[in-house]
Parts: sequence; C-alpha cells; structure tokens
Amino acid sequence: MQGSHADTRTHLIEMGFSDAVIDQAFADSPDKTLEGLIGYIESAAVTATTPTTPTTNIEEKLKKARQTKQKQDEENARLNEILRRKTGKMNLKTLRHLEDRDNEAYLRERKREEQERKSALADIRRKIEADKAERRESKNVVIDDVARARSGEIKDVGEEVHVRKKATDVPVDKVQLKIGLPDGNFLLETFGTETTLEQVVAFIHDAAEITVKRVFHTRKGELIAQTEWCKSLKQLDFGQRCFINVE
Repeated sequence: MQGSHADTRTHLIEMGFSDAVIDQAFADSPDKTLEGLIGYIESAAVTATTPTTPTTNIEEKLKKARQTKQKQDEENARLNEILRRKTGKMNLKTLRHLEDRDNEAYLRERKREEQERKSALADIRRKIEADKAERRESKNVVIDDVARARSGEIKDVGEEVHVRKKATDVPVDKVQLKIGLPDGNFLLETFGTETTLEQVVAFIHDAAEITVKRVFHTRKGELIAQTEWCKSLKQLDFGQRCFINVE
C-alpha cells in the first residue's frame, strides 16, 4: 500500500500540486486512488487553501490526468483482448487436437475390423474354391471309372465307388450341409464344426449371390434367430450331415 501511495504522490507532484495539498488530500479524501485524490483536490476545501494555484491550471492537469488514465484503460483493454483471443485459439487448438486423436483411434479401429472381416471372407472363399476343386476331382474320378469299366479295365464299378465313398465319409470334425435355396436349387458343402452360422451365411451369399435373411433348421423344424448366427455349428447341434433352408 505504501508503494502505491508513493506512486500516486509522484504523479500528483508531476502534475504540479504542492506537498501540503497532497498531504491534506491523503489525510481527508476517503478515496486514496489517483483519480479520487484529484477529485478531492478539486473540491473547495482544498483549493481554498491554495490560492496560489490557478483554477484553470488545475483543470488542465485534471484533464491531462483523465486522458492519461483513459489511454491506460484502453491499452489494458487491448492487451486483455489479445490475451483472450490467444487463450481462445489455444483452447480451440487443444479441442481440435483431441477431436483428431479420437477420430484417428476410431478410424484405426474401423480399419482393423474391416481387415478382420476381409480376412474371414478370404478364408471362406479359399475353402469354397478348395471344395469346388475337390468336387470336380471326384466327378472326374467317377467319369473316369465309368470309362474304365466300359473298356473292361474295372469289372465292378459299384464296388469301387462304394469303397471310395467309405474313404471319403464326413470326418467327425466336419459338418456336411445341404442348403436349400429360395429358387429350389441346393448347395452341398462341408464345414468345420467350429464354423459359425454367420460364416455359412457369408458362404451362401458368395456362392449363390443372395442375401440370407432367415435360416431354418430342417431336422428340428425351427427358425434359427439371427442372434444365434454367431454360434458355431457344433454349438447349434448340427450333426455330421444336416439340411437347412434359407430365405
């Protein structure tokens, strides 16, 4: 507080007020600020005791002091506005940084999920192609057996086919699905017991180019809810050979 009074006194001395006037103003004025003291000095109580100080000179000094204070207030306002804008820009930059970070994390997660989905579909397509190749090979073997039988190379085609059929029975960890399509045609495919019904539906979509909305378990005579599609064929109690219809 003493430092503040000293600065105020210095300003008043620079404005031309005597020490006596300044002391009286400090003693009697309830407002000890520079403006309050100047206002008090303007009062008759002080000016009456300082006849040597012209009124016009005081008014000019007061005007100059007010102008100085106004300039200081304007400068402070300008600096505060600069600070406010700078702080606002910093806050906006921080907010955008957080949004960008969240967006990057979301995009990374979406990319990972998409890669997993594509990988699963690629596995299904590879299995489809392998199964198709196996069926083509089996078909060619039968045709070749018939040709060999006709030429007399094989005496009993039925016996040879029966032996081959036993050798190609469905393994215990596989499920052979006969899939009835909406157009009346069928798909015959073998899947692992851990294959989910959702993957089977994806296979049907790729093989028959249809969008499956409902799956019926023919043996049980019931509709399999879509919430169950995430389960494996083993969990859904599919036997080694099973028949389903899709719509």
